Amino acid sequence: MKTILKILAAALLMILLLFSNLCAQDYNKPITIEALNHTTNSSVISRSLGGLTLSSRNDITTMFANPAALQSLEGIQISLGGIQENNTKEQTQRWYSLDWLSMFDLFMEGKTAALRDPVIDTSKVKNPTYQDSVQRNGRDPNWSRKKNQFVPSQVFAAVPFKILGRKLSVGLGVVEYANADYYYVNKTAFNRNLDYITLPISASPEPVTADWWADTRSREGAIYGYGCAISATMSEGVSVGVSGLVISGTMNDNQIMERFGQLQFFAKDFRYVPSDSVSLVAINGTSKVRGLEWTVSAVYQTKYVLFGLSIKPPMKITRDFTTTGDSTYGSTRVVLPESKGSDNLILPLRGSIGVGISLRSNVFLNAEYDYNPYRLAEYTDNNGTVSNPWLDCSSFHVGLEYLPVDFVSVRFGYQTKSETFEQQGNQFRGDPVTCFVYSAGVGIRLLKSIQLNLGYEYANLSYEDNWNTNTNVNKDMRNSFFGSIAYTLQ
Repeated sequence: MKTILKILAAALLMILLLFSNLCAQDYNKPITIEALNHTTNSSVISRSLGGLTLSSRNDITTMFANPAALQSLEGIQISLGGIQENNTKEQTQRWYSLDWLSMFDLFMEGKTAALRDPVIDTSKVKNPTYQDSVQRNGRDPNWSRKKNQFVPSQVFAAVPFKILGRKLSVGLGVVEYANADYYYVNKTAFNRNLDYITLPISASPEPVTADWWADTRSREGAIYGYGCAISATMSEGVSVGVSGLVISGTMNDNQIMERFGQLQFFAKDFRYVPSDSVSLVAINGTSKVRGLEWTVSAVYQTKYVLFGLSIKPPMKITRDFTTTGDSTYGSTRVVLPESKGSDNLILPLRGSIGVGISLRSNVFLNAEYDYNPYRLAEYTDNNGTVSNPWLDCSSFHVGLEYLPVDFVSVRFGYQTKSETFEQQGNQFRGDPVTCFVYSAGVGIRLLKSIQLNLGYEYANLSYEDNWNTNTNVNKDMRNSFFGSIAYTLQ
């Protein structure tokens, strides 16, 4: 009976630690809306030009970002495309040396496993204590992960026609709306913040304790959009359009917490007490997402200049989730009860504004600004609590297109890309983690009716989380290759 109670108590402790907000570094929380801001740009032409969407010509694949662009189609068009993405994530932890905690930095970096205890002169030290031994740890806190995947990202079809002398276009499409893949590991997670040990702890016979865990959180899946768009020419050079996109997808969420033991901090030293047995909590969940996104856009174009504007009204994304799991203590496994719930995320009004200039008859320079005030996004959890968890992630895009001959287009692009969070210890509060994205591509027209588009995009997101005891260097590098083929019936 005592054994069963001990197991249940251990399971309960781990569950409380897992779902509480008391854990250091804010990483040991259940997965909710992570990666939902990672929307996918399925247009090969757009991504080759740095993510531009308002200056596209004869490109059906931007209909859900700029439905007015359907007016530039030269005939009935069908397009298919896909993305090959190679992603590498890694974290390197650097712990600081503390004068009053000898070798604590080496211990946390896993470099003390092979050290031997000092030879003690028993004639002088009658009762050796933990201070007369070496605290050993061989667990490397650093990690890396590589993942390569191919995604069929888009299928489009559109038809231009006339009614009462007015040109109209209608399109249908299926796209990858967002890539929901997410992965993060924290091998030095604690149930309390360790920043307090940067000052010597007052002398006391009772140590200050912290439970030590390794936390792995991952999400796999994609959210797809199914929708239609319509556009019309209002007057000479002016076109407008509207699109609707039903988004739906299923994601697999996983979280594993492994307990290593306990650290005990004294006035001028520390002690590591390993777990008697392996303690694990594995949480598995399924998240089903649904929503509806509208886009309205307008484009004004002359021979040399183009102006574009698109607006996305507020939208609600609802997530229904089912969670199961188990807790393992030693050789005994306890199955956790299944739980179900629902939460939602309301995205604010978003928009883009852009301008394009014909430098020459075969050279086009375009710039665009995406306004994403995600600091206004409201997340409502399963208990009805409302919060604003994200930061703004607006972005700037520049693209250059050169046509050396009529049937070949060479494209170059640059854009800023921001996450919805800031790094720990950020000196400029509210500034999100940002990186630069570079891209290039080529378009080749075959047989006057077939357009082949190929492109490449490189992004390297790097930031440091700075704590009083350590610095975590995080890197996320992506190499993306994408291609599409479009057939136009003129």
